[in-house]
Amino acid sequence: MPPFAQAFGMKCTVCHTQVPALNAYGRYLQRTGYAPLDYHVLHRSVPFWIGESANYDSQNPAEPHHWEFGNLALHAAGAFDENFTFHAQQWIVQNGQSGGVDTLWLTFNNIFHRDGHLFAGKMPAPGPSFYSQWFDLAPFTTPEITVGEHVYQLDANRWGSKLNYVHGSLDAEAGYFGAGGDLGSAFNFDQTNDKTLIWKLAHANPEQPLEFGLLGSRGSWPLTEGGFDQYYTFGGYAQRDPVNRVPGLLFVYQTGYDQNPGVGLGPAASNAATFEMYEPIGQNALIAFRKEFTNDGLGTQAQTGNIDFSYHIAPYLHFYAEAAMAQNSTPAWRYMLWWTLPLQKVHEAAPAVATTQANPVVASSPPVTQTSAPNATQSVADLTHGKQIYAQNCAACHGASGQGGVGPSLRNEHLRKDEVTVAAWIKKPPPPMPALYPSVLSDKDVRDVAAFVESLK
Repeated sequence: MPPFAQAFGMKCTVCHTQVPALNAYGRYLQRTGYAPLDYHVLHRSVPFWIGESANYDSQNPAEPHHWEFGNLALHAAGAFDENFTFHAQQWIVQNGQSGGVDTLWLTFNNIFHRDGHLFAGKMPAPGPSFYSQWFDLAPFTTPEITVGEHVYQLDANRWGSKLNYVHGSLDAEAGYFGAGGDLGSAFNFDQTNDKTLIWKLAHANPEQPLEFGLLGSRGSWPLTEGGFDQYYTFGGYAQRDPVNRVPGLLFVYQTGYDQNPGVGLGPAASNAATFEMYEPIGQNALIAFRKEFTNDGLGTQAQTGNIDFSYHIAPYLHFYAEAAMAQNSTPAWRYMLWWTLPLQKVHEAAPAVATTQANPVVASSPPVTQTSAPNATQSVADLTHGKQIYAQNCAACHGASGQGGVGPSLRNEHLRKDEVTVAAWIKKPPPPMPALYPSVLSDKDVRDVAAFVESLK
């Protein structure tokens, strides 16, 4: 979110492997409705931003082999206070036509000792984060498999409500969803719409790159000839961020059962799977390979695949390219240039204010060996400058005075590490702590902030 980056003075890599794909910490913020972010700091930046994309698809039936520039959206994301957070996206123009509501949700975060987050509005259903936030241009076929007349919508933004319970590494989500149209369909849960109960139960630690869990749904789909298709799905997924020289991986396997997929078809037991491997190239690029399989249980099986490349051109400017392949089809070539413009630029450092104590996750630091005498570099460190660097880059996760929050407490760190070890830790941190050196922090910045951390009691 550009307003979040502006407010906290941090790079997008704090939350994203590659925009818009989220890393472990970004997924944590997503499932908690942004509640762990200090709303005082968020208020430093206006919550609005503009997204404009130019798209090319060689197989677009409306505009084959042409660039489509008519895609402009207004976004908003932030917090009213410590209890209420929000996200909205309104298309101004979409595919050259008047746009509609893409996303519009409000969350109440003061439930179950702030571990519960109640969402209401139009939003993604419970499921893997990559269903809604990913860099591939092709959608995932597993949550969108077609069985007879039924087109699954397990990764679509739909109107409804969900409750997320997030405590430590536990992520339990359940929601009920109806139509996916514009604002006029927000309360349309009549018999003309697909209505679905969707849930997810996962192990998802924001300080670990691996996430895995179970997911499923139970719904009712209206048939054109009358009657309903009662259906359910069950499956599992896993995702690992690309860290420690191991590529990122994601996997989903889903089984489904449609009681009445259409006239004369009989019950259908379907299954589908998605596998993808992705790897950053340097600081700004990423390449990904995806393979998918679907079987509708009615005799139709399909395999698809795509290769994607994304490149971070400049702040808030991103380029995506894709070669997509499917059975009995020629390859499709797709490109997108996406510009995400915040409406305000914040110049000063983030103020030292208390962080919101929602869902704290405290991880103990691994043991380290003393590499030099304590206070070896304090004589040349600037504590005032280190405090400024800390407020701008560290307070959002570790607390304004080092008390901890999403990240562990840093108070009395001098009892565990000396300044040289702290500086080395900052330069090469374990995930999900972002690596800000040398792209954001200089050697002097690291030395000064390490000295400031050592001073926290």
